[in-house]
Amino acid sequence: MVTIILPAHNAEDTLADAIRSCLDQTYDDYELWVLENGSADRTLEIAKQFEGEKVKVFSLGKTGFQGALTWGLENARSKYIARMDADDIMMRHRLEWEVNFLENTEGAIMIGTHCAYLTPFGSIIERKPGKPDRQLKIEHFNTQNQPIRKYFGDPTVMFNREAAIAAGGYDDDFTIGDIPLWIRMLKVGKCFESNEVPFIYRLKPASMSQGYKPYLDSINIRKKYAPEQLKDWPQTPPGNYSSKDTFGFWQRMAEFELLTNNPKGVRQALARMMREDVSTKQKVKAWIGYGGFMPGFKKRIHKKHNNLEFIRRHDLEKAYAQYL
Repeated sequence: MVTIILPAHNAEDTLADAIRSCLDQTYDDYELWVLENGSADRTLEIAKQFEGEKVKVFSLGKTGFQGALTWGLENARSKYIARMDADDIMMRHRLEWEVNFLENTEGAIMIGTHCAYLTPFGSIIERKPGKPDRQLKIEHFNTQNQPIRKYFGDPTVMFNREAAIAAGGYDDDFTIGDIPLWIRMLKVGKCFESNEVPFIYRLKPASMSQGYKPYLDSINIRKKYAPEQLKDWPQTPPGNYSSKDTFGFWQRMAEFELLTNNPKGVRQALARMMREDVSTKQKVKAWIGYGGFMPGFKKRIHKKHNNLEFIRRHDLEKAYAQYL
């Protein structure tokens, strides 16, 4: 019924946990395809340790992330495809919940879900989107428009394989190929996002979604599929998109830990900020704010995040302790 496609590139630190979480499902009618693509570390060796009845490993060479997704879509023979990344964690009910949704929702060909976030310090945080389950429309993919933007994580998605092929499959014009496929699928059938949380997304300082190239891809996706959305995008990319902003990443981690009342996590994130090669002024401002010396700082951070509620999921930390 389901093929999980898991592209893996230089993922030796997290791949084993990702695979184990796929094998720890309440649903049984699936295969996991690990699509190794040109790794220079032990990724392929680790994947092969799990090879068996449920797990197939394919060494595709330097196809890249996009090429691996395309290969998986074109070669699978299951009814549904479940996306998965090599550094994330599936909750045990993920496949069962998504199959049930697609099988029992008339006309549904795709479902994406909300997710919890795993910080580098072992905290699992849930951000309340404040939005109901809904059928997706093109305007939800305008990521610059905060009130209506999509809230599902791309690797949480399960979709009908034949519908995806009918929609044209992945778009080779882009290296971050999920969103073009989701937009294409809107014309084939009903696509949904849900507040259900069956997925844990690992937050890391080095991410495919960070940097100048992904920002340009985001603009070019809109040029091709939704040019009316470009009015919301700056003509010049913001300065923090010019490179991997690791100081900004640790700052966001401090914000999340602060908003969930985890002072230990705040101190850990602050210590990482102090190691970054940034100006003394930036470090002093961070030390004053996150060190607890600036009155009203937490309220200011809460307002920055649109007053959304952030909660620490101690229950998930306990249930998935083996992966933290």
